[in-house]
Amino acid sequence: MTFVQRLLALPSRWRQRVCDRRHLRALDDHVLGDIGVTRAEVNREALQPFWCEMRLRRRGW
Repeated sequence: MTFVQRLLALPSRWRQRVCDRRHLRALDDHVLGDIGVTRAEVNREALQPFWCEMRLRRRGW
């Protein structure tokens, strides 16, 4: 992928991060536990700006 292609793909990636973080926040604690993530981790991730990569990691992976 060229520099220009990566640059043009940024807005789409940023929108996807916002959407992903919004969906994570909507999950209940039981589901978060099933995927190995705590509510505190989700809240911390949700506060990240859209230009920052997702840093959430599942336990045991």
